[in-house]
Amino acid sequence: MSELSRVSLKRAVSPRCGPIDPEEYVKRSLALVLGAALVSACQTTQMPSTEPAASFVVSRVDIAPMAQQNLCRQLGGQAVQPGLTISHTKLEGVPIMVRMYDVISDGSRVEHRRVRVLSEADGTTEVSSGFLPPCNRTHGRTNSSYRFDIRAGRQKTTIRWGDYNSANGTISG
Repeated sequence: MSELSRVSLKRAVSPRCGPIDPEEYVKRSLALVLGAALVSACQTTQMPSTEPAASFVVSRVDIAPMAQQNLCRQLGGQAVQPGLTISHTKLEGVPIMVRMYDVISDGSRVEHRRVRVLSEADGTTEVSSGFLPPCNRTHGRTNSSYRFDIRAGRQKTTIRWGDYNSANGTISG
């Protein structure tokens, strides 16, 4: 230990215990550091496994047909969110990404947001919020096909929710 360290330690005073013996201070500090190192070395960190996600399978996706109430307010709807029921392997905590989008008759696509949820342990996960409502206001220039992509692990499932004819405001599918 350098002379400077000895001098500063000799003069050190603990507010609770009074003067601190330099050699005792060094011993306790060293013991504290070594103890912390041993504890952290003995702790195991559970790394997330990709195995559950790889064995995770979406077996079915249910959704009520698209209806007038699902349309945006500008088209006379109430912007009621679709409710998807995803049936899957009974694993909890597997990320599921649900994407809603509009395939327009001119070939373009309009995103209606993505929602990330974690799978439920019972094998059924509900998704019922977070999407923009169908709102094709082109008055007959283009029509829309509203779809959902459900991704979990390496699997992707696409479902067609409904088609909207912007010329006459009818929903089919």
